[in-house]
Amino acid sequence: MTKNAVYLIIFDMNDVHFSNLDYWMQQVRSLTSNSPTALVYLVGTHCDDPKCTPEYTEELKDKLKKRYPKQRFRGLHGIHIVSCKTGVGIPALKAELADEVAASGYFPAINESWIRLYDKLVEVQERFEEEPTKAMRTVSWSTFSDWASACGVPSTDLMPATRFLSDVGAVIFFDTGYQQVQYSANLLDLVVLDPQWYRLTYIEHQVGLISNSPSLSLSLSLSRSRSHIG
Repeated sequence: MTKNAVYLIIFDMNDVHFSNLDYWMQQVRSLTSNSPTALVYLVGTHCDDPKCTPEYTEELKDKLKKRYPKQRFRGLHGIHIVSCKTGVGIPALKAELADEVAASGYFPAINESWIRLYDKLVEVQERFEEEPTKAMRTVSWSTFSDWASACGVPSTDLMPATRFLSDVGAVIFFDTGYQQVQYSANLLDLVVLDPQWYRLTYIEHQVGLISNSPSLSLSLSLSRSRSHIG
């Protein structure tokens, strides 16, 4: 997950599981560093059901606002009520998303060489699809820089290109200057090529499935994955 993204947390208004909403709100909050630039929306569906009276809808929205206050969930930008069956509420949601994304500046002008680098990353992953146990989960910053250079990315574009790829979910890069977070030396030298694997690992640490020391064990886990690529 990245802070420069839009997150729609969707739930059925007729059968609201607050524990599930709590889980996803906490995950987005944690993995985006609770950044206000992450556009998070709670979207309740099935508002066409007879149960969803105006009174019920307002009561539910008030409950959600109290449960997820803006002071604690800085990325929460709105609560929308929609019906996929009748289309009620969907135009308003789409319009707000379009306005917020346009104002966010998420998508910079990119050089063609950035696309070539992205294609290179896809190629690397596809090469290992038939042998998942040998999948290249991470590479060193030096190796990644060499790939970028081979794709024609100018040295002055290396950091912006990497941040862009990180923002769109293609890689995870531990950039202290950009994210204002302190990481261990091991992590600083890594570029994660398999964001889904990293996120699952992170979540496992969050719930204490791997170690009592998440930051240490995560660093060790990433370091071990590196040993597969030398």
